[in-house]
Amino acid sequence: MAEDDRKITAIKEMLSYHRELNQDIDNEIERLERMKSKAHYVGAVAYSDMPKSSSYISDRTADQATRILDLESEILGMIQERDVQKARIERMVKCLRKSGERAVIRMRYLDVASWNEVQKMLYGSNEDYEDKLENYKQRMFRLHSSAIESLAKIKRL
Repeated sequence: MAEDDRKITAIKEMLSYHRELNQDIDNEIERLERMKSKAHYVGAVAYSDMPKSSSYISDRTADQATRILDLESEILGMIQERDVQKARIERMVKCLRKSGERAVIRMRYLDVASWNEVQKMLYGSNEDYEDKLENYKQRMFRLHSSAIESLAKIKRL
């Protein structure tokens, strides 16, 4: 594999990893919200005239609280890693000469936009956008490829 190809592959992997990390963070935050909601009901006690030990309920509550704290800590670590990567990517993107290249990388990887969203943001205001969707899609992918190649030249491996 040529040196340029290795650099392009490294850029693609870095950007994809950043995008995946953003999605993982969103998933873990949703998971945390579900856990917190569920924990709200863990301590509910059904009263009856039969004596019961409350240790099971308090053990379960403590276990749930520990799991919530662990997940919160994990999410914070993921966010810190993401923020470091984001700053690195943003420094590289600022070195790109073409505004379209900067836009496609920022939207796709930093804003985690879908390809359809990126295409619409880049070209949606053009009068012929609806008539030439496929042409604009190809133009967007060429712009993306050009941006990746430019980033590979900038990145010092």
